[in-house]
Amino acid sequence: MSSSYFAGLPLAGNAPEVSFDTTITHAHGCTPVYPLSGGWTRYVHINGGVYYYHAELRVITERDVSETGDQNIVLEDWKDFLQSTRDNGMIRYVTSDADAVLRYLPSLSDSGEYDGELELAEAFFVCYSDASEVKCPRAGKEDISVQHDTYSYWTHIEEYPMHLHKQRSGVLSKATACFWTAITFLSNEQIERVVEVYEDLLDTWETNQTMTPVLIWYLARIIREVKAMQEGIAMAVGYHSQTEIQGHSGYAIKQLSSTIQQSIRETGKASTSISGTWQLSTAEVLFSVLLLSTHRSYRERLAKTRVAWSVNLEEFRHVIEKMLAEWTDTNLLATVFVGANVSFLSVPNLTAMQRTASLASAIFSLVSIGSGLYHVWHHRTKIRADQVDAAKYVYHVQGPGGRGESDMVDPVVMSFFLAVPVASMLWAVACFSVALAAFCIQGTDSHGRIVLIVVIGVGTTVSLLAALGFKQMFAGCSAISHDDCTNITLRI
Repeated sequence: MSSSYFAGLPLAGNAPEVSFDTTITHAHGCTPVYPLSGGWTRYVHINGGVYYYHAELRVITERDVSETGDQNIVLEDWKDFLQSTRDNGMIRYVTSDADAVLRYLPSLSDSGEYDGELELAEAFFVCYSDASEVKCPRAGKEDISVQHDTYSYWTHIEEYPMHLHKQRSGVLSKATACFWTAITFLSNEQIERVVEVYEDLLDTWETNQTMTPVLIWYLARIIREVKAMQEGIAMAVGYHSQTEIQGHSGYAIKQLSSTIQQSIRETGKASTSISGTWQLSTAEVLFSVLLLSTHRSYRERLAKTRVAWSVNLEEFRHVIEKMLAEWTDTNLLATVFVGANVSFLSVPNLTAMQRTASLASAIFSLVSIGSGLYHVWHHRTKIRADQVDAAKYVYHVQGPGGRGESDMVDPVVMSFFLAVPVASMLWAVACFSVALAAFCIQGTDSHGRIVLIVVIGVGTTVSLLAALGFKQMFAGCSAISHDDCTNITLRI
């Protein structure tokens, strides 16, 4: 690989000094291209960004190389980078069609302020033939890595597509193949819209080959978004075009993505423990009584949909479907209890306790129906939610990435509201049970009262034991980790 990559590359110090009239431009993908001196070309991205490319040396940089001094700095850094790549043997992973990407950031002075100078912050190869990114160490600042067909690789293709008007190693064909695979993870509505745009661009490209960069950019963008969803870093995408330092958005999102990936590795799984302010802990205790602890199930399910600063879209949709089914069943049961309480209240000679308990049961049933209908109405569309809508829902209180003293603020607060239909239904059942038990005991003679008390006591005891047994069972299941499951041997 190394010989094929270096074949034909001129020495950086002997790069030809060719002058061009920079007022003469041509276009690739409907954006202007400005030839510069020294073999450099300035490309304008379709999003308005600018980067520079040296076709002979195959170097990409966002640093302004309009001046000869800046060109020399970039070429020197490029030579050092190539030398270190050869020294550590990483050059064998670099394909013959690869581009070297050099990224610069403002350097900091001893006082911690930007001094106006730029320093090389990141250097890597983008290899098109095998869709890989090769990172090499520079003075121990980075780890060696070779990644194939990842979020990071397609981010680079999306950032630097404008010089790919002449396909190398089938960049467009590879992007097209990955595109059709990636969209299978989207919803039907999203697939329909994405394919519609793709077909429009393809029709234009067939009659105008200069649209190749735009088509590659679109394919890379869709693939990158799907990869982000799969890798749990989709919310980082929002930072891509919001970096204040012009020309360094790619490096910023790369650093943010690395931070998120490290967070995923450290956590391993979604945290469902509650820690933080005393207000949150107090609210948890209070609502555990009012909601009969039904909110804990919703809290845990919402927490499992969160991955670092993003959302597991597939898990989120699954949770929404389950909650909709629960609320629908609760509404049916609450309707039955409303009818049962109306019939019970029509019985003559009810005592004040019996009537009060039955009325309370009817009221709780109506609350369950009302809140259940409200939740069902507002959550139907969430079954087909995209990544952004899911993130807005899961991080409703703090916002995406806006974690405070407790990571569980959003799941805890939202679980209080989501549990209202089920909790109200349980209170309705409890109140109706009290009314029915009081009617049975107070409306019979002494012998029948003893029998009913025994029956009610036995039934209550069995119910409590069953609830305790299921609680221990579920607690035991949740305590088994994924690693423990892999060590289980099935015996026939």
